[in-house]
Amino acid sequence: MGEFYFILISVYTAPHMTLSAYTHIEIHADRVRDNVHAFREKLPPLTQIIAIIKADAYGLGATRLATILGSMVDAVGVVTLSEVIALQGTVTVPIILFSEPLPHEDIRPLVADASVAFTVYSAAFLRRLSDMSKKMGCPVSIHLKVNTGLNRLGFPPDQLAALLATIREDACVKLVGVFTHLGFSDHESHPENELQLQTFHSVFSEVHEAGFPFAMAHTLSTNGIQNVSGYVYDAVRIGLGLYRDAVTISAPVGHVREIQSGDWVSYEGLYRSVEAHRVAVVYVGYSAGIPSDTTGMQVSIHGQRYPVIGRICMDLIMVALPQASTIAIGDMAVLYGGEGVSAITPADWDQWAGLNPREIFCRFGYRATVSVI
Repeated sequence: MGEFYFILISVYTAPHMTLSAYTHIEIHADRVRDNVHAFREKLPPLTQIIAIIKADAYGLGATRLATILGSMVDAVGVVTLSEVIALQGTVTVPIILFSEPLPHEDIRPLVADASVAFTVYSAAFLRRLSDMSKKMGCPVSIHLKVNTGLNRLGFPPDQLAALLATIREDACVKLVGVFTHLGFSDHESHPENELQLQTFHSVFSEVHEAGFPFAMAHTLSTNGIQNVSGYVYDAVRIGLGLYRDAVTISAPVGHVREIQSGDWVSYEGLYRSVEAHRVAVVYVGYSAGIPSDTTGMQVSIHGQRYPVIGRICMDLIMVALPQASTIAIGDMAVLYGGEGVSAITPADWDQWAGLNPREIFCRFGYRATVSVI
Protein backbone atom coordinates (compact mmCIF):
# COMPACT_ATOMS: atom_id res chain seq x y z
CA MET A 1 0.00 0.00 0.00
CA GLY A 2 1.41 3.32 -1.02
CA GLU A 3 2.34 5.97 1.45
CA PHE A 4 0.43 9.20 1.63
CA TYR A 5 2.19 12.41 2.46
CA PHE A 6 0.24 15.33 3.81
CA ILE A 7 1.74 18.74 3.41
CA LEU A 8 0.29 21.48 5.60
CA ILE A 9 0.70 24.90 4.11
CA SER A 10 0.24 27.66 6.63
CA VAL A 11 -0.57 31.14 5.41
CA TYR A 12 0.19 33.71 8.07
CA THR A 13 -1.29 37.17 7.89
CA ALA A 14 0.35 39.66 10.18
CA PRO A 15 -1.88 41.94 12.20
CA HIS A 16 -3.12 44.87 10.15
CA MET A 17 -1.51 43.49 6.99
CA THR A 18 -3.12 45.07 3.96
CA LEU A 19 -4.01 43.53 0.65
CA SER A 20 -1.53 45.59 -1.34
CA ALA A 21 1.96 46.84 -0.67
CA TYR A 22 1.73 49.47 -3.41
CA THR A 23 -0.89 52.11 -2.64
CA HIS A 24 0.36 54.11 0.31
CA ILE A 25 -1.44 56.58 2.55
CA GLU A 26 0.36 59.02 4.81
CA ILE A 27 -1.53 60.72 7.62
CA HIS A 28 0.09 63.90 8.88
CA ALA A 29 -0.73 63.68 12.59
CA ASP A 30 0.16 67.30 13.37
CA ARG A 31 -2.17 68.52 10.62
CA VAL A 32 -5.03 66.42 11.99
CA ARG A 33 -4.49 68.02 15.38
CA ASP A 34 -4.18 71.45 13.79
CA ASN A 35 -7.57 70.90 12.16
CA VAL A 36 -9.13 70.19 15.55
CA HIS A 37 -7.53 73.34 16.98
CA ALA A 38 -8.88 75.36 14.03
CA PHE A 39 -12.41 74.16 14.73
CA ARG A 40 -12.02 74.91 18.43
CA GLU A 41 -11.10 78.49 17.60
CA LYS A 42 -14.04 78.86 15.24
CA LEU A 43 -16.68 77.34 17.51
CA PRO A 44 -18.24 79.00 20.56
CA PRO A 45 -16.50 78.27 23.86
CA LEU A 46 -17.40 74.95 25.53
CA THR A 47 -18.73 73.45 22.28
CA GLN A 48 -17.97 69.73 22.35
CA ILE A 49 -16.41 68.00 19.36
CA ILE A 50 -17.46 64.50 18.37
CA ALA A 51 -14.89 62.99 16.01
CA ILE A 52 -16.62 60.77 13.46
CA ILE A 53 -14.34 57.82 12.74
CA LYS A 54 -16.91 55.45 11.28
CA ALA A 55 -16.08 53.11 8.38
CA ASP A 56 -12.65 52.64 9.96
CA ALA A 57 -12.15 56.42 9.83
CA TYR A 58 -13.15 56.42 6.15
CA GLY A 59 -10.59 53.69 5.54
CA LEU A 60 -7.73 55.48 7.29
CA GLY A 61 -7.87 53.39 10.48
CA ALA A 62 -10.17 54.24 13.39
CA THR A 63 -7.78 53.14 16.14
CA ARG A 64 -5.01 55.01 14.37
CA LEU A 65 -7.04 58.23 14.26
CA ALA A 66 -8.26 57.77 17.83
CA THR A 67 -4.64 57.51 18.96
CA ILE A 68 -3.72 60.69 17.08
CA LEU A 69 -6.65 62.58 18.58
CA GLY A 70 -6.32 61.33 22.15
CA SER A 71 -8.29 63.58 24.47
CA MET A 72 -8.35 66.51 22.04
CA VAL A 73 -11.97 65.65 21.23
CA ASP A 74 -14.86 65.04 23.61
CA ALA A 75 -16.19 61.83 22.04
CA VAL A 76 -15.80 59.61 18.99
CA GLY A 77 -18.62 58.32 16.80
CA VAL A 78 -18.97 55.05 14.86
CA VAL A 79 -21.85 53.07 13.33
CA THR A 80 -21.32 49.34 13.98
CA LEU A 81 -20.83 47.14 17.02
CA SER A 82 -17.56 45.85 15.65
CA GLU A 83 -16.26 49.40 15.38
CA VAL A 84 -17.12 50.07 19.01
CA ILE A 85 -15.47 46.85 20.14
CA ALA A 86 -12.31 47.69 18.19
CA LEU A 87 -12.08 51.02 20.02
CA GLN A 88 -12.84 49.78 23.52
CA GLY A 89 -9.70 50.06 25.60
CA THR A 90 -8.09 52.27 22.95
CA VAL A 91 -9.89 55.57 23.43
CA THR A 92 -10.11 57.62 26.60
CA VAL A 93 -13.25 59.54 25.58
CA PRO A 94 -16.86 58.34 25.26
CA ILE A 95 -17.85 56.30 22.20
CA ILE A 96 -21.19 57.04 20.53
CA LEU A 97 -22.77 54.31 18.41
CA PHE A 98 -24.71 56.19 15.73
CA SER A 99 -26.91 53.32 14.57
CA GLU A 100 -29.17 50.81 16.28
CA PRO A 101 -27.74 47.27 16.31
CA LEU A 102 -29.68 44.57 14.49
CA PRO A 103 -31.90 42.29 16.62
CA HIS A 104 -29.50 39.33 16.43
CA GLU A 105 -26.42 41.29 17.51
CA ASP A 106 -25.18 40.87 21.07
CA ILE A 107 -25.15 44.26 22.77
CA ARG A 108 -24.18 43.02 26.23
CA PRO A 109 -20.48 43.99 25.96
CA LEU A 110 -21.53 47.52 25.07
CA VAL A 111 -24.22 47.82 27.73
CA ALA A 112 -21.63 46.81 30.29
CA ASP A 113 -19.30 49.63 29.19
CA ALA A 114 -20.25 52.95 30.77
CA SER A 115 -18.20 54.84 28.18
CA VAL A 116 -20.50 53.72 25.33
CA ALA A 117 -23.64 55.67 24.41
CA PHE A 118 -26.31 54.27 22.11
CA THR A 119 -28.34 56.04 19.45
CA VAL A 120 -32.06 55.33 19.67
CA TYR A 121 -34.58 55.94 16.89
CA SER A 122 -37.12 53.18 17.48
CA ALA A 123 -39.33 52.26 20.42
CA ALA A 124 -38.38 48.60 19.97
CA PHE A 125 -34.68 49.25 20.51
CA LEU A 126 -35.39 51.52 23.47
CA ARG A 127 -37.30 48.64 25.11
CA ARG A 128 -34.48 46.23 24.29
CA LEU A 129 -31.88 48.53 25.83
CA SER A 130 -34.01 49.10 28.90
CA ASP A 131 -34.61 45.39 29.44
CA MET A 132 -30.95 44.54 28.97
CA SER A 133 -29.72 47.28 31.28
CA LYS A 134 -32.12 46.17 34.03
CA LYS A 135 -31.08 42.54 33.64
CA MET A 136 -27.40 43.42 33.79
CA GLY A 137 -27.70 46.17 36.38
CA CYS A 138 -25.87 48.56 34.09
CA PRO A 139 -27.53 51.92 33.29
CA VAL A 140 -27.15 52.97 29.66
CA SER A 141 -26.71 56.37 28.05
CA ILE A 142 -28.61 57.24 24.89
CA HIS A 143 -28.78 59.90 22.20
CA LEU A 144 -32.21 60.31 20.61
CA LYS A 145 -32.19 60.80 16.88
CA VAL A 146 -35.02 62.94 15.53
CA ASN A 147 -36.21 63.05 11.93
CA THR A 148 -36.47 66.69 10.89
CA GLY A 149 -36.88 66.10 7.16
CA LEU A 150 -34.11 63.81 5.91
CA ASN A 151 -36.55 60.88 6.23
CA ARG A 152 -33.84 58.32 6.76
CA LEU A 153 -33.67 57.54 10.47
CA GLY A 154 -35.11 59.23 13.54
CA PHE A 155 -38.27 59.63 15.60
CA PRO A 156 -41.00 61.88 14.20
CA PRO A 157 -41.22 64.97 16.41
CA ASP A 158 -44.85 64.24 17.23
CA GLN A 159 -43.81 61.01 18.99
CA LEU A 160 -41.33 62.75 21.21
CA ALA A 161 -43.58 63.61 24.17
CA ALA A 162 -44.59 60.00 24.79
CA LEU A 163 -41.02 58.85 24.31
CA LEU A 164 -39.64 61.36 26.80
CA ALA A 165 -42.25 60.32 29.34
CA THR A 166 -41.13 56.69 28.99
CA ILE A 167 -37.47 57.61 29.44
CA ARG A 168 -38.22 59.82 32.41
CA GLU A 169 -39.79 56.84 34.23
CA ASP A 170 -36.91 54.49 33.41
CA ALA A 171 -34.10 54.65 35.95
CA CYS A 172 -31.84 52.51 33.78
CA VAL A 173 -31.87 54.75 30.71
CA LYS A 174 -30.11 58.11 30.78
CA LEU A 175 -30.84 60.61 28.01
CA VAL A 176 -27.54 62.38 27.34
CA GLY A 177 -28.11 63.72 23.83
CA VAL A 178 -30.56 64.59 21.09
CA PHE A 179 -29.60 65.19 17.47
CA THR A 180 -30.53 65.27 13.82
CA HIS A 181 -28.83 65.19 10.42
CA LEU A 182 -29.24 67.97 7.88
CA GLY A 183 -29.90 67.03 4.27
CA PHE A 184 -28.28 70.08 2.65
CA SER A 185 -25.39 70.98 4.93
CA ASP A 186 -23.03 70.97 1.92
CA HIS A 187 -24.96 73.96 0.57
CA GLU A 188 -24.63 77.44 2.01
CA SER A 189 -27.87 79.10 3.14
CA HIS A 190 -30.08 76.36 1.73
CA PRO A 191 -33.73 76.92 2.77
CA GLU A 192 -34.23 73.26 3.70
CA ASN A 193 -31.52 73.59 6.33
CA GLU A 194 -33.43 76.41 7.96
CA LEU A 195 -36.66 74.40 7.95
CA GLN A 196 -34.97 71.40 9.50
CA LEU A 197 -33.27 73.51 12.13
CA GLN A 198 -36.49 75.25 13.07
CA THR A 199 -38.04 71.84 13.63
CA PHE A 200 -35.07 70.72 15.68
CA HIS A 201 -35.13 73.85 17.79
CA SER A 202 -38.69 73.02 18.82
CA VAL A 203 -37.56 69.48 19.63
CA PHE A 204 -34.62 70.81 21.64
CA SER A 205 -36.92 73.03 23.69
CA GLU A 206 -39.34 70.17 24.28
CA VAL A 207 -36.55 67.89 25.54
CA HIS A 208 -35.37 70.49 28.05
CA GLU A 209 -38.88 71.30 29.22
CA ALA A 210 -39.57 67.60 29.71
CA GLY A 211 -36.93 67.41 32.41
CA PHE A 212 -33.71 66.80 30.49
CA PRO A 213 -31.88 70.15 30.69
CA PHE A 214 -28.47 68.57 30.32
CA ALA A 215 -29.17 66.56 27.17
CA MET A 216 -26.51 67.54 24.64
CA ALA A 217 -27.88 68.79 21.32
CA HIS A 218 -25.97 68.43 18.05
CA THR A 219 -26.97 69.14 14.46
CA LEU A 220 -23.92 70.26 12.48
CA SER A 221 -21.25 68.23 10.75
CA THR A 222 -18.06 69.51 9.11
CA ASN A 223 -19.69 71.30 6.18
CA GLY A 224 -22.58 72.45 8.32
CA ILE A 225 -20.20 74.39 10.55
CA GLN A 226 -19.07 76.30 7.48
CA ASN A 227 -22.36 76.65 5.63
CA VAL A 228 -25.05 76.94 8.32
CA SER A 229 -25.01 79.97 10.58
CA GLY A 230 -26.16 79.55 14.15
CA TYR A 231 -27.60 76.38 15.65
CA VAL A 232 -24.25 75.09 16.85
CA TYR A 233 -25.92 74.03 20.12
CA ASP A 234 -23.79 71.95 22.49
CA ALA A 235 -21.69 69.84 20.13
CA VAL A 236 -20.67 69.32 16.51
CA ARG A 237 -19.75 66.18 14.60
CA ILE A 238 -16.49 66.45 12.66
CA GLY A 239 -15.49 63.71 10.25
CA LEU A 240 -14.07 64.90 6.96
CA GLY A 241 -12.80 68.09 8.57
CA LEU A 242 -10.26 66.09 10.56
CA TYR A 243 -8.37 65.20 7.41
CA ARG A 244 -8.14 68.47 5.48
CA ASP A 245 -4.61 68.81 4.08
CA ALA A 246 -3.60 65.94 6.36
CA VAL A 247 -3.70 62.95 4.01
CA THR A 248 -1.54 62.00 1.05
CA ILE A 249 -2.33 58.98 -1.13
CA SER A 250 0.34 57.76 -3.53
CA ALA A 251 1.52 54.75 -5.51
CA PRO A 252 4.86 53.88 -7.09
CA VAL A 253 5.94 53.95 -10.69
CA GLY A 254 6.63 50.32 -11.53
CA HIS A 255 7.80 50.64 -15.12
CA VAL A 256 8.69 53.30 -17.69
CA ARG A 257 8.55 52.69 -21.43
CA GLU A 258 8.74 54.68 -24.64
CA ILE A 259 6.02 54.67 -27.28
CA GLN A 260 6.02 56.00 -30.81
CA SER A 261 3.56 58.11 -32.78
CA GLY A 262 0.50 56.00 -33.54
CA ASP A 263 1.02 53.53 -30.68
CA TRP A 264 -2.01 52.85 -28.54
CA VAL A 265 -2.06 52.27 -24.79
CA SER A 266 -4.14 49.91 -22.60
CA TYR A 267 -7.25 47.91 -23.39
CA GLU A 268 -9.32 48.74 -26.46
CA GLY A 269 -6.88 51.41 -27.61
CA LEU A 270 -8.79 54.34 -26.15
CA TYR A 271 -5.58 56.37 -26.23
CA ARG A 272 -3.38 56.62 -29.32
CA SER A 273 -0.22 58.71 -29.28
CA VAL A 274 0.25 61.51 -31.81
CA GLU A 275 3.97 61.77 -31.05
CA ALA A 276 6.71 59.77 -29.36
CA HIS A 277 6.76 60.08 -25.58
CA ARG A 278 7.34 58.11 -22.40
CA VAL A 279 4.72 56.26 -20.35
CA ALA A 280 4.95 55.57 -16.63
CA VAL A 281 3.06 52.51 -15.45
CA VAL A 282 1.86 53.15 -11.88
CA TYR A 283 0.98 50.30 -9.55
CA VAL A 284 -2.60 51.26 -8.74
CA GLY A 285 -5.93 50.56 -10.45
CA TYR A 286 -9.61 50.02 -9.91
CA SER A 287 -8.99 47.17 -7.44
CA ALA A 288 -7.24 49.72 -5.22
CA GLY A 289 -9.99 52.32 -5.40
CA ILE A 290 -9.86 54.25 -8.69
CA PRO A 291 -13.27 54.05 -10.40
CA SER A 292 -12.88 52.35 -13.77
CA ASP A 293 -14.87 55.08 -15.50
CA THR A 294 -12.64 57.89 -14.24
CA THR A 295 -11.90 60.37 -17.03
CA GLY A 296 -9.39 63.23 -17.19
CA MET A 297 -7.45 61.97 -14.17
CA GLN A 298 -4.01 63.36 -13.40
CA VAL A 299 -1.29 62.42 -10.93
CA SER A 300 1.47 64.51 -9.42
CA ILE A 301 5.07 63.29 -9.62
CA HIS A 302 7.90 65.43 -8.23
CA GLY A 303 5.56 68.40 -8.01
CA GLN A 304 4.38 68.24 -11.62
CA ARG A 305 1.00 67.03 -12.90
CA TYR A 306 0.77 64.42 -15.65
CA PRO A 307 -2.31 62.96 -17.39
CA VAL A 308 -3.50 59.39 -16.99
CA ILE A 309 -3.98 57.82 -20.42
CA GLY A 310 -5.83 54.78 -21.70
CA ARG A 311 -8.26 52.56 -19.88
CA ILE A 312 -7.73 52.15 -16.14
CA CYS A 313 -6.80 48.54 -15.35
CA MET A 314 -7.41 46.44 -12.28
CA ASP A 315 -3.95 47.04 -10.86
CA LEU A 316 -2.35 49.63 -13.14
CA ILE A 317 -2.73 53.08 -14.62
CA MET A 318 -0.62 54.60 -17.40
CA VAL A 319 0.68 58.15 -17.21
CA ALA A 320 1.94 60.21 -20.16
CA LEU A 321 5.39 61.71 -19.63
CA PRO A 322 7.48 64.00 -21.84
CA GLN A 323 10.14 62.31 -23.93
CA ALA A 324 12.86 63.98 -21.85
CA SER A 325 11.36 62.97 -18.50
CA THR A 326 13.70 61.53 -15.88
CA ILE A 327 10.92 59.93 -13.82
CA ALA A 328 12.02 56.41 -12.89
CA ILE A 329 10.87 53.19 -11.28
CA GLY A 330 10.12 53.75 -7.59
CA ASP A 331 9.14 57.40 -7.92
CA MET A 332 5.83 58.06 -6.19
CA ALA A 333 2.77 59.27 -8.06
CA VAL A 334 0.48 61.30 -5.80
CA LEU A 335 -3.16 60.39 -6.26
CA TYR A 336 -4.56 62.67 -3.55
CA GLY A 337 -3.01 65.49 -1.57
CA GLY A 338 0.48 66.80 -2.07
CA GLU A 339 1.84 70.31 -1.84
CA GLY A 340 1.43 73.52 -3.80
CA VAL A 341 -0.26 74.03 -7.15
CA SER A 342 0.25 70.41 -8.19
CA ALA A 343 -1.71 69.03 -5.23
CA ILE A 344 -4.55 66.66 -6.13
CA THR A 345 -7.70 67.98 -4.49
CA PRO A 346 -11.22 66.76 -3.66
CA ALA A 347 -12.48 69.05 -6.44
CA ASP A 348 -10.29 67.15 -8.90
CA TRP A 349 -11.80 63.81 -7.92
CA ASP A 350 -15.28 65.25 -8.07
CA GLN A 351 -14.59 66.38 -11.64
CA TRP A 352 -12.90 63.14 -12.75
CA ALA A 353 -15.16 60.58 -11.14
CA GLY A 354 -17.92 62.31 -9.17
CA LEU A 355 -16.37 61.21 -5.87
CA ASN A 356 -16.85 63.10 -2.64
CA PRO A 357 -13.85 63.24 -0.29
CA ARG A 358 -15.26 60.67 2.12
CA GLU A 359 -15.62 58.21 -0.72
CA ILE A 360 -12.05 58.82 -1.85
CA PHE A 361 -10.65 57.75 1.51
CA CYS A 362 -13.00 54.79 1.82
CA ARG A 363 -12.02 53.53 -1.63
CA PHE A 364 -8.26 53.86 -1.31
CA GLY A 365 -7.99 52.86 2.34
CA TYR A 366 -9.17 49.34 1.63
CA ARG A 367 -5.99 48.28 -0.22
CA ALA A 368 -3.33 50.53 1.18
CA THR A 369 -0.51 50.55 3.66
CA VAL A 370 -1.07 53.44 6.04
CA SER A 371 1.51 55.29 8.07
CA VAL A 372 1.38 58.22 10.45
CA ILE A 373 4.04 60.87 10.04
